[in-house]
Amino acid sequence: MKIEFVTLVWFVSLSCIVECGDPMGHLQPLGSHMPPIKIDVIDSPPSPQEFFDKYIKVNKPVVIKGAAKVFSNYKTWRDDDYLSEKYGKWIAPTELGKFEAQIYGKIFEMKFARFIRSYKKRELCIIRDILPENPMRDELSFIKSMSCGGYQERILKVIFLFSSGSAQSALHWDLQENMHCLLDGTKNWTIIHRKDRHILPKSDHSSVYSGIDPRSVDMYKYPVMQDMPWYQALIEAGDCLFVPNSAPHYVKSGDSRNMAFSIWFDAPRSLNLTDCPENEADLPEMAPIGHSVISTLESVKAFLYTMIDDRSDRLSVFKFNKMVQAFGADEMTSSELRDVLDSDKDGFITAEEIEALTDVTDEMWPVFLFDTDEYKEVENFSKSKQEKEEL
Repeated sequence: MKIEFVTLVWFVSLSCIVECGDPMGHLQPLGSHMPPIKIDVIDSPPSPQEFFDKYIKVNKPVVIKGAAKVFSNYKTWRDDDYLSEKYGKWIAPTELGKFEAQIYGKIFEMKFARFIRSYKKRELCIIRDILPENPMRDELSFIKSMSCGGYQERILKVIFLFSSGSAQSALHWDLQENMHCLLDGTKNWTIIHRKDRHILPKSDHSSVYSGIDPRSVDMYKYPVMQDMPWYQALIEAGDCLFVPNSAPHYVKSGDSRNMAFSIWFDAPRSLNLTDCPENEADLPEMAPIGHSVISTLESVKAFLYTMIDDRSDRLSVFKFNKMVQAFGADEMTSSELRDVLDSDKDGFITAEEIEALTDVTDEMWPVFLFDTDEYKEVENFSKSKQEKEEL
C-alpha cells in the first residue's frame, strides 16, 4: 500500500514535469516533490527506556502498529450512540470547516450530543483538549512505552480529534512531543524533520505555522521546498504515531469517520524508572492517563529545552530573544527573562541554568504557558427523546 501510494504520487509528478516543464511537485500536495525518507514502522511498543533513547532523544518519528487496539475505548468510542449517551452533555468547542487554515475565528460551542448527530451532514470537526475535568479522560490510556517512567506527570494536553473525514491540517509544528493514536479511520502524515524547520517559509500570523499551503505547493514562490526531505506515515485505526516536538507536519484524514487523540507531553532530560517493574516482561499493555497535568515549573523548563534544536546544553541569548519575541514577548519581557536565565552573564542559557529555576510565578513567565479551555457541560442533561432533540 505504501509503495503503491508513493509510486503513484511520483508518477503523477513526473508526468507534470514532462508535460508542463514545472518543478517536481509544483501546485501539488506537500511531499509530491520527491520520495519520502523511510520511517520506522514497528509491530509492538518499545520499552519506556528504548522509546526514550531511540525516538524521543534523537527526534525520530515512529509508527507503532496496533498499539491502540488494547485500549478500553478502542471499540466503545467507535460507537456514536455510546459517546452521545455517556458524554453528550459536554459543551464542545467545534470548528466549522475541515481545513485548518480556513477555520480561524469559526469556532463555536456545541453540545457533544448534537455534534454527533450533525457531523456526518455538515463540515464540522472537533480538535480540542480533553481537560482533566472532562470525564472522557477516564477512558484514555498510554501505550506500553509510556506506562511508567514518569510520563503521567508530564502531560500538557490531550487533544481529541473527531470528524467525518477528509479534514486537513495546515503545515505547522507543535512544541511538545506528540503520541497520536488513531481510533477510527485512516490518516496520511507528511512530516519534516525539526532540524529543517527554520528553512520553511514563515507564516505572517503565527510562529508555529508555515506560510505554505500544503495542499498545493508553489515551487516557484518557495523554491526551497524542491529539496525538502520528508517522512510519510500512513496510519490506520489502532496505530499510534510518535511525532517529535517542533517537527513540521501536514495531516490529511481519510474520507470516512475519523477519530484520534494526541497526548502532548514534555519529555524529561532523563527517565525516572522507579515506578517501572524490574522485569520488562511485566510492563502493562497500557496504563490510564489519569487527570494530572505537568506542573507550571516543569512546563516552563521543558519549553526552554525545546528552544535548543539539537537538544544540546546551551542556547545563545541572541537566539533566545528572537524566539521569545516570536511568541509574543515584548523587548522588556524578553530582556527580563534573559537576565534571569543567563545567571552567569556569559551570553548563553545552559541546561544547568534552566534546572536552577525554582519560581516561575512572576508575570513575565506566562509567555511560555498555553491557554486552556474551560470544561463546560449542560446542566440537568436529560436522556429523554424530546430533550435530546432539543440539544
